[in-house]
Amino acid sequence: MIKILRIGKAAYGTASEKQGQHATRARKNATNPACLRHFLPLHSPSLPTRTEIPTMLKKALLAALFAAPALNVWAETHLIDVRSPEEYAEAHADGAINIPVEDVAAKISAVTADKDADIYVYCRSGRRAEAARETLASLGYKKVTNLGTLADAQAHVAKAQTDKAEADSKAVQ
Repeated sequence: MIKILRIGKAAYGTASEKQGQHATRARKNATNPACLRHFLPLHSPSLPTRTEIPTMLKKALLAALFAAPALNVWAETHLIDVRSPEEYAEAHADGAINIPVEDVAAKISAVTADKDADIYVYCRSGRRAEAARETLASLGYKKVTNLGTLADAQAHVAKAQTDKAEADSKAVQ
């Protein structure tokens, strides 16, 4: 890493390494970018900064922003895996968030405060998902569905993605 020795007139020859600064040699040929004429600090406010996003990047970002809701089947619904974090790490359905069954009552408000939101829960066998569904129903959530097992949830997600893709293709035509 080259540290700043000084700003202003070019230094000719090798600068001494004082106070941990690396030696840098400045040369006379100002037209050659490899030849340094001035030492500028990296943190200098006078260095040019590029705040404008290049046009191609703007287009890519806008395309990603507009495509994101179409890619997320669960944009208006919530898929919750009520298994342990270890089980979730091994495998989970696309778009699912992990809230262990014992934490559902405490953490559901971080997911959605809308009591009319569509919420789907699943676990390994369906028992913990049913307990989570009952807990959410007792908290006033009206549209809670127990999908059962992980395999059932993955099949449900695949069907939802297929249905969404078909609906989107019909909308384009």
